[in-house]
Amino acid sequence: MTGPTPSLSGSSRVGRTIIATAGTWPKGTKLSYQWKANDVSIEGATKSSMAVTPALKDKRLTVTVTGKRAGYATVSHTSRTSKPVAPGTMVSATPGLSGSSRIGQKIYAKPGTWSKGTKLTYQWKANGKAISGAAKSSMTVTPSLKGKRLSVTVTGRMAGYTTISHTSRVLKPVALGILSAWTPKISGPARVGSKLTATAGSWSSGTKFSYQWYADGRAIKGATKTTLVLGSAQKGKRITVKVTGSKSGYTTVSKRSHKTAVIRAR
Repeated sequence: MTGPTPSLSGSSRVGRTIIATAGTWPKGTKLSYQWKANDVSIEGATKSSMAVTPALKDKRLTVTVTGKRAGYATVSHTSRTSKPVAPGTMVSATPGLSGSSRIGQKIYAKPGTWSKGTKLTYQWKANGKAISGAAKSSMTVTPSLKGKRLSVTVTGRMAGYTTISHTSRVLKPVALGILSAWTPKISGPARVGSKLTATAGSWSSGTKFSYQWYADGRAIKGATKTTLVLGSAQKGKRITVKVTGSKSGYTTVSKRSHKTAVIRAR
């Protein structure tokens, strides 16, 4: 019995399929296949096609086709040797961004669709330079990033595949944060000689406060503490207090309390 030398088609690249074409053998011949890597048989690779796995990277592939037919000597033919198996090309995507590039807010990377099994890593950048420690899929925007333009680079790695990195679009410059502010409250009796106390309320953590007391809308000279002892000059007037909150990287915010009742005599 005679038979042709098998040919190869498809791709000798990780993640692809390589195919053996046996050619024309005498009618009634039963064919079997054995794939080899660097002339060593690959366990279980006994079909006419084979998925190229990461374990085969850099190896040279062949296929041996064996023909059997009753009454004839068994014949085997081996194909040409392929080029070394090349790294696979993974499915990848340019990452998207969501959230806010404003101080105090969180920004998120959306990696998109990658090949199944790909391990992704992240690196956030400011003006194109890596931000130390910013290597997760999200990042809180800090005051040190004020005015800078943020982006994120997502890198995909998988055994047997070429490592790929994609960088997102660049955002607008980081804007000042917005403080969470509260309308202050005044407690204490509204009469001369009594002490009024200002309570700032719940503001963003780390906010520094300053105070200014007013009588009928006019600033009381030197009244810049959290408390005010009412003097005779405040008799017959209504008192308010303005609390100003400031924090590095945030817009300064001022809030004024409601008016007290008219200040009475002692």
